[in-house]
Amino acid sequence: MPPFLSGLFLDRQNGLRSGWRATLFLLGGQFAATILALPVVLVQGLAGRKLPYPDVVYQIVMALGFLVVSWLAVRLEGRPLASLGLRLDRRWALEAVLGTLGGLLIMVLTALLLWSLDGFHWVSAPPPALRAVLMAGLTYAAVAVAEELSFRGYGLQRVALAIGPLGGQLIFALIFALVHAGNPGIRGADSLLRTVALLNIGLAGLILGLAWQRTSSLALPMGIHLGWNWAQESLLGFRVSGSSEAVQGVFRPFLHERPQWLTGGGVGLEGSVVCTGVCVVVLVGLLAWKGRPASEAA
Repeated sequence: MPPFLSGLFLDRQNGLRSGWRATLFLLGGQFAATILALPVVLVQGLAGRKLPYPDVVYQIVMALGFLVVSWLAVRLEGRPLASLGLRLDRRWALEAVLGTLGGLLIMVLTALLLWSLDGFHWVSAPPPALRAVLMAGLTYAAVAVAEELSFRGYGLQRVALAIGPLGGQLIFALIFALVHAGNPGIRGADSLLRTVALLNIGLAGLILGLAWQRTSSLALPMGIHLGWNWAQESLLGFRVSGSSEAVQGVFRPFLHERPQWLTGGGVGLEGSVVCTGVCVVVLVGLLAWKGRPASEAA
């Protein structure tokens, strides 16, 4: 291989550069999820109808795809899966629970601040079926596992090792935001609302990345991700990132005639500048928090 190509692809130890490893990991996760989804598609085709709860099935398949590729990536480096922050012990479970409560608190605080600014009011509505709430929770748990493995797992950790935590966090927060740019509500929003929504999702990516960095574990970011999504939809009744799916929340919000950059419009709370402010406060708190010592996380 010519020297200039060798320097492009290989590091000083003649190993594949971290950026290429991260890229192959992301592509491999998508490929693995596609392969694992083939039996589901085949069964649906033979049955002539969709399987029950297709969103849950799809997200579980995505999570399994990235879990398999994560295991393969660390095995090739001679490391256990736990080294990515998946040490499933009592401390991990506690961090997952605290993260879920933290994500829920972020969304509740955002909603209450927006309500206090006369951005919306809640109207009475029939409570959603318990099964719908539980299935939404299961779906968002699978989303949290899949997306945290994707964006805060092997790829981010390899890039952070190569260029430093700050650079890695910024790159993957940007990728995280861009991936959500295709969501129906965001894609159809005006330029200002779309900008605010993508900024908030990028800030959420930084929050989740710092949650991993401060704990050396994926439990806290997975919990925050789950609590953020579940509370926003199933509890508060807002769309998640402008999803086109019908919302079945415990509460039902009615938006007032205020600017969409304030209320979030069809994007939901993630499109509001109130969410921007809350995310900035949370980020400052995470930056000030020293986190879990490395020796304790090992």
